[in-house]
Amino acid sequence: MKTSLQPVSWLTERLRIEEDGTAALIGMRCKECLEVIIPKSELCPSCTSDEIESIALTRPKGRVWSFSVVFESYGNVIGLTPPYPVAFIELDGGGYVQSVLLGLEGGLPEIGMEVVMDLLTVGQAGDTKEVIYAFRPKTQAGGALHG
Repeated sequence: MKTSLQPVSWLTERLRIEEDGTAALIGMRCKECLEVIIPKSELCPSCTSDEIESIALTRPKGRVWSFSVVFESYGNVIGLTPPYPVAFIELDGGGYVQSVLLGLEGGLPEIGMEVVMDLLTVGQAGDTKEVIYAFRPKTQAGGALHG
């Protein structure tokens, strides 16, 4: 029996997972100013146009734009033990997303560090793993996907 993957319920509008396990962030591109926004919205926050199109960013990459360290986790729904880093990621092709950073083994990220999206398992129901998106250093790409 094959284990399937699905986003946790609070991420279904931001994360799509294909049957082959390929993951994509779901967002929008403004047809007026070409701004990329994640998650989708009814209006472009840059120019207020309602001329938007849905986009899927498959296997997104980017750079750490800023970061912080979580020392106290309230209602820890992702199962990580503090301290752990979270970052604001500037995505290649446009847009920004906030994410947990994996694979730093207690170290800190660097501003500008190249990262790639991965999936982090946060629960399981039968043969279905519930996942969230996370990012890890590009040097670890292809590592512990679904870790």
